[in-house]
Amino acid sequence: MRIHGRSPVSLTINPNLMKNTQTFSNKMVDLTGMQDYERITAEFNRLTKDYYAKEKNPVQRFRTLRQIRIRLASAKKVYEVAGKESEYIIRLLKNEEEIVLMFASQAKGSDLSPTENRALRLNWSGKQIDLVEIVYGLYVGRCINGGRCGIQEIAAVFERLFGVRLPHIYNRLLAIRNRKNGRTPFLKWLSEQIERDADQKDE
Repeated sequence: MRIHGRSPVSLTINPNLMKNTQTFSNKMVDLTGMQDYERITAEFNRLTKDYYAKEKNPVQRFRTLRQIRIRLASAKKVYEVAGKESEYIIRLLKNEEEIVLMFASQAKGSDLSPTENRALRLNWSGKQIDLVEIVYGLYVGRCINGGRCGIQEIAAVFERLFGVRLPHIYNRLLAIRNRKNGRTPFLKWLSEQIERDADQKDE
C-alpha cells in the first residue's frame, strides 16, 4: 500500500538482538532466586555489561530495562518471585534506566554505551575505599532519592559510572567505622583541595 506516493516502510527486526533481549530479561528475573544482595549486584552488573555489548541502541536498552522492571513488579504482586529480592532488583533497574538516559543525553544521540564511548569514559583513579567514603556519605546524608534507597544501590551506580568494582561493601563500611585517626580522610582531603583551590583563585 502506498500513501501519498511513498513506498511502504519495511521494519527489519534482528532475531539475534531479540534473542539477546529475551535472554537478558529472563536472567534478570532469575536473580530473584539469589538471597545475597552483593551477589545480586555483581551478577546484575555482569548481565548488564554483556547485554550492552550486543545492544548498542540506548532507546532499546531503556525500553528493555523498563519492561523487565514492569515484569518484575507484576510478578511480585502475584507472589511469583521473592518480594525483597525483586524489590531490590527493581531499584537497580530504575537506577540503570537513569544512567542510560543521562549518558544518552550527554552523548547527543550516540548509541555507544558509557564504557564504550571514549568521549564519556570516566575511570575511577583513586582507591576503592575512597569511593566507598563518598558512597557512605551520600547514603547517610540521604542525598539520593530523599534517602529512599540502599547503600548497595548507590554503590551499584558508581560501579557502572566509573567501571569499578566495590565488592564486600559492608565490610568496607565496617573498616571505615573502625578507623582510629578519623573515619573519612578522603572526604577531608577533598574539602581541603576545594578550600585551597578557592583560596588560590581569590588571590
